[in-house]
Amino acid sequence: MKPLNSSLTKKGDDEMKRIVQFFRALMMILRLGPDKIVELQRQALYDSLTKLYNRRYLESIGSREITRVERYQNPLSMIFIDVNGLKPINDKEGHHEGDQVLKSVACLLTRTCRASDIVVRLGGDEFVVLAIETGKKTIKSLVDRIKHGAQKLPRPIGLSCGIAIWRPGLSLEGLLKEADTNMYRDKNDSSTRRR
Repeated sequence: MKPLNSSLTKKGDDEMKRIVQFFRALMMILRLGPDKIVELQRQALYDSLTKLYNRRYLESIGSREITRVERYQNPLSMIFIDVNGLKPINDKEGHHEGDQVLKSVACLLTRTCRASDIVVRLGGDEFVVLAIETGKKTIKSLVDRIKHGAQKLPRPIGLSCGIAIWRPGLSLEGLLKEADTNMYRDKNDSSTRRR
């Protein structure tokens, strides 16, 4: 019998190690039980503070939505939202108060947006709304309702919002970047800063 080529043996050993690692991880997951697995899935997709979806979920579902609108040519819009003045609240009153502001903004977005819209906390003081089958006129109206609602919260807060409307060839990353750029334009508008 001929000896095996050492590079083939090395490659086979590395592959076997990966397979063993995979099955060890799988066994650990199975030992957790179904309740713990569901909890881990929830933690992977939701923001723990606001209970909104997180960036990971946006990246997953957003890519699917882009594929869907490319195929059917339905409208799709995005709002990038930044909470104005959160840092001074955190610095002067503590992070607990800042967290309360974030929770109230999350509740406002959930109440104002439709059930079919995807409301996400990206992190920090940034939120995104992916508005399914929503065009330019409707998304502008939604932004107005969100900003108006923020002024009626128990602790009124200003929001800077940027809109992006999907068009053929625009990826999720491109949509997010465009909405982010437009949010900064809104933030630099003096009337927004006063709100």
